[in-house]
Order: sequence, then structure tokens, then C-alpha cells
Amino acid sequence: MGAVAGHGVGAPAEAPELASTVQGDGQAERTQGKHAEAILKLEPPQAAFTLKYRGEAKRMQGKYAEAIVHFDRALKLAPQDADALKFRGEAKRMQGKYAEAIVDFDQALKLAPQDADALKCRGEAKCEQGKHAEAMVDFEKALKLEPGSLESQPDSEAMWFYNRYFDLRSLSGQISPSSRWAIVGAGPVGLCLALSLAEYQMDAGFAEPREPLITVYESRWLVPSEGGGWKRNPDPAVRARDQVVTVQDAVVQLFSEAVQTCFEGERVWLHSRNVPVAEIEDKLLCKAQEAPFSRYIRIEKSERLTRRKDQAEFIQALPADFIVAADGAASLSRRAFPSKFVCPHSRGFSTEEQRIRLAETENGYAHADHVLGIILQQDARPPQEQSLNVIFTLAQNVYLLNSQKGSKGFLNIRVTKEEYDEIYRATGQRGCSFGSPIQLKLEESLDADDVNAFHKVKLPWLRRRIEEGLKLFGMRTEHMLGITGFQLMPAYVQHFCHVMQGEGRSDQQRVLLLAGDAAISHHFWPGRGLNTGLKSVKAIVRMLKSPTVAEGLRRYNSFMTKLRVREMQGRSGSMMPKSLQLDWGSQLLTNSGNGHQQMLLDCWHSAKTTDDLIPAAKTSEATNRDSFLRTCKLWRDFLERQPGWSHDAVTDDLLQTRIMTAVAKPKALELHMMVRSAFDNGPGRASGWPTSRQGGREVDPADDQHWA
Repeated sequence: MGAVAGHGVGAPAEAPELASTVQGDGQAERTQGKHAEAILKLEPPQAAFTLKYRGEAKRMQGKYAEAIVHFDRALKLAPQDADALKFRGEAKRMQGKYAEAIVDFDQALKLAPQDADALKCRGEAKCEQGKHAEAMVDFEKALKLEPGSLESQPDSEAMWFYNRYFDLRSLSGQISPSSRWAIVGAGPVGLCLALSLAEYQMDAGFAEPREPLITVYESRWLVPSEGGGWKRNPDPAVRARDQVVTVQDAVVQLFSEAVQTCFEGERVWLHSRNVPVAEIEDKLLCKAQEAPFSRYIRIEKSERLTRRKDQAEFIQALPADFIVAADGAASLSRRAFPSKFVCPHSRGFSTEEQRIRLAETENGYAHADHVLGIILQQDARPPQEQSLNVIFTLAQNVYLLNSQKGSKGFLNIRVTKEEYDEIYRATGQRGCSFGSPIQLKLEESLDADDVNAFHKVKLPWLRRRIEEGLKLFGMRTEHMLGITGFQLMPAYVQHFCHVMQGEGRSDQQRVLLLAGDAAISHHFWPGRGLNTGLKSVKAIVRMLKSPTVAEGLRRYNSFMTKLRVREMQGRSGSMMPKSLQLDWGSQLLTNSGNGHQQMLLDCWHSAKTTDDLIPAAKTSEATNRDSFLRTCKLWRDFLERQPGWSHDAVTDDLLQTRIMTAVAKPKALELHMMVRSAFDNGPGRASGWPTSRQGGREVDPADDQHWA
């Protein structure tokens, strides 16, 4: 049974005769890949057989939720239909519902134990769960039933996973404490890994090496220090990372006391601390260059490469047994080895990124989320209590402040795709990346000799959006240093290591692993990115205690897959559904020559426009204020009940004044946007962040259940 067009499931070898010529034509067109025509000709869906193939046609179109509805109906009429169970299982697998898919495959195989196709599908689902050993049992059973079936489908995911597994089985021996390590990237993940590996070597009783066995390579931000060693480049043109990240206490506590001191920060959110990324990097870099770590770790400045071929040659030439790519979401190290970490036939595969884009694995997800990051300069006095900042952030999905002392860090603002595109056009199609931020241009003209590294744009709607966001958190435009833009497209790999057998200058077996954002990159709104990266560090260290190299890598793969499913699909992915995207499109934009500012004023005063955002904001202002106040009180009550909440109580009077009557209260339009953006978490729960989609047990590298 050949798999159909890379979707994993093949048609039954002998389909029963259809009840009508129309149904027969529909089945024929489904087989030929004419899925839309098949759906039309398989009407009306009266028999289980017709329902099954109508569902299969939907599945082949990528409409998995609709397909499952048809399979459910077919199975009510014919619960013993093994093909319908198999097809439904494959639709669930493509949705990322691996456990549910396996239940369907199990039932299908009870009814048809000789179905090699179902075995391969179940094996693929188990690989996606990280259960690679169990998956290989299924693949090998399928091969016994149909010898050469995997080889006959070189474009299938089953064949790809099978080959990756055999790459690991080719490894022999144990992981020696004297193994040489190369870490590409001196961010928090790379430096934490270097320190943790050094501690492992010390704890293992490994004698102090004649030369360091751990080398960290960094191409971006290092310059020689006056006293020897390395430091951050002070040149303003080499921008330090201004972001403040939220690091969970439970994650920091996975590390030694020596490493934990590099993550000291302000208590803002529950059970966590806020720390500037640059501060973490600087502390870790200093720690790595101090005794006793400096005897085990070497820091090197590497050439900054841009071509995949050059990066592949660089990695292949590294004198190391294990190489860890911790070079970020755009990892050139990952992209330098095409098809080694991701099956190119999987849904959502990006050739350029060499990753699976989460948004393209499910029709219900938006392609991308669009966010502006307002770079803030710290005020000597916190502009507003952090307790209010947290409450206001949780109560809506337009503004997110992640800061130290209420101002140092970023104010993140979600915008629509149309608004993001207008910014892109306003900058001459230059955009506003981290390396080249923009500033808002005032209404008055600029001096001709005004020279600034920031590109300046004049967009009144953007100025108002930013000013209202700053005001919500007690700040003014004077706190703003610049604006950066992000297209957030969470993505991941399916396999987290590559065995480089004889690649490069050495004939020995060496391994390239992915860690941090190079492996899994998140939507940062729920604050999962660095926490996931630090867990990958501890997983690599735990891998060293495995009885063999192959077993350690299998367990690392398994853990990282579980981590990805929990943290991405279960948490950060909660921001990607289309239902949670801002829905006003281009309503606040204009192409007219009269100017956007005048359009806003005219629409506001007349409350007459073909779009509904501005008049709705005007007519529902009182209702919106009451709603936002109730939501903030619910979040306040929830937070203050938690044992880890470290702030003073927020009174009803303070919230009432801040939202309803103060001069700095939100304006009606922005208030309407915030209320409209809030996710309904269900009865008795505060709306705002989609926390009802983010719960569940942490995946912990120290937990034997998650490591098994």
C-alpha cells in the first residue's frame, strides 16, 4: 500500500464497489488527487463508506478537523472499519494529537493486524512523541509484512525517521568525561551548557585537563578584554540585547549555586524573576573565565559566516566529539545540514529554515503573529507598581510589558498584519529589525543635519498606539528609545541530533546536537523561550550519564520531543489560533491624501465609517470600562491568592481610579482594542491571556518519567 503524496496513509488495496456512479467518480478523483472535486461528488453522505472517503478527501486537503467529523460519523455507522480508524488517526496525527492518533491506530491494528500502513503511521506518531524505540518496532513489523515497503517510499516520514534511528544505532561505546565539546553560540544557553559540562567533568573526578575540553565559539558580540579574555563589545553599533526575560524559579533551581547567581533578578511574575538578557550573558561570560571554570572552558571569537556551505565546513572542522548548536532561532548551524533535523516531506516544512512551522501544521493557526517591541530606557524611579503592570498585561492581548523596575526592557505591542506591512512600507521596505530599529517622527519637521542611527517614520496611528501603551504602564514617550518589529512564527525540528559519520576531516563518529531556540523557537508572549532552552541544557548533561552514546542520544531526542509538544503546542502555541489574532485589519489605516490623523478625528466625532472599530469603541466605552475593571479585579484576586505573589495588595479604589477616572485612563479606542483582544477562558475565570489553553504538568529533565 503506497502512501499518498507524503500524507502517510494509503488507500485500501481493494475498495468495495461504490453505491453509485457519482460516488465512484468521487473515489476515482480522490485517488487522482482531485480532492475538491471528490468532495462534491461524494454527496450526499448517507453511507459509512461515503462518509469515510469524504473525510479522506478532506484530510488530503489538509482540512483535518472537518475530516475527523466525517470519520466520526462513519465510525458510528461502522465501528469495525479499520480503514476509517486509520484515516482518523492520521488526521489526528497531523493535528499534533499524537496520543489520540495512537489510540485509533491501536484499534485499527486490532481489527487488521497485517496492515503495514497502519503500523508505519503508528510508528510516525510514536516518533513525534519521542518514543523512538517503540516506533522502530512498528517500522520493523511493517517491513516484515511488506519487505522493502519503507524503501519503496523514500519520500515518507516513516522512512526518514527510520533512517535517523539507524544513524543513532551505528554509534558505539560510552560518553567519556574526557570527550571534547564545541558549543556554537555564547548566549545564555551556550554559556550555561559550558558551565554545566565543566561541573560534570569536575564531579566525575576527571583530572584537570592540560587544555580545556570545552570550547565556546561566538561570532557576534565579543571583543578582547584589557586584562585578557573576552568581554561584551561596547561599540553602540553592536547592539546589546535589550530584552528582559522571565525565568522560572524551578528552571533556575536545576542548576548549581554558581550558575544560579547569574540569574538573579526582580520578582515580578509568580514563581519567577525578570532579568535582562545582556546581564545574564555578561555574568555567565565572566563566570566561564574565572577559576575553576576557566581551566575547563575556552572562549573563542569565530568568524561571522552567512553561507550554509561555509558553516557546514566550519562545524565539520571543529576538533570535538560533540558539537552543540546554540546559535538561536535562525541557526545557521541547523540550516547548514539540510534534512538532517526535519523530514522535508512533513507538513509545515520550511526549506529555508530547515524547521517545521507550527502555523502550517494546523489550518486553525495564523501564519504569523506581528509584534512591535518598544525599547525602553530605565527610569530612576519605577513609573508604576509592577503588580499593576502584571494585572494589566494579563487582562488583554495587545500590550505586554516585560521589564525590570517597570521601565527597563521592552513594551511589546501586537499589531495586525496590515499595520505591520504599513510600517514596512513607511521605512522604504527596510522594516524595523533588532539590528536596525526605528523611531517615530514628530509632526514638526526634523533639522536637516539631524543624524541618528534610527530610521524615522511618521505614522500617527502608530504614535497613538504606542503612547497609549506607554501610558497604560505609567510611562511617557520619553521612556522610548526605539522600535523593533517581529514576525513571530514558532517552529521546531523533529530530530535533535545528527551523526556526522566521516564528515569533514575526521573519519570518527561525531554528533551535532541542537539546543535552545535552534531546536524550538516560541511565541514569546507566554515567556517559554529561555526556560525551554535551559531545560535542553540540563537534558544534555543528563544524557552524559546514559550507559551508551546511542542510548543517551535517544533519550535526549525523546525528552526534547516531549518538551516541544508540551511547551509549544501546549503553551506558546496558544497565541497562534486565528481566533486569537487581532481582527481589525486595516481599519485604522488610510491611503487617502487627507492624512490619517484627520481621518481618525473625523471618524471619531461623527461615528460614521464603513468599518466598525471606531464607532463601536465610542458607543461601548462605558461597557468596556466596566468589563476591563471586572477582568482586572479577577486577575488581582487570583494573583493575590497565590503563595508566590510578592507584591503589595492592589485596592479596588486604585483599579477604579486607574481605569475609570484618572487622567491617564485608557482612551476609548485602545480600551476597545484591549477588551476585544481578550480570550474568554470560561465561566468564573478571568478573560485575557488564554491561560485555559496553557495548563499542564511541566516537562522536567530531572524527572525520571520524562527522561525514560
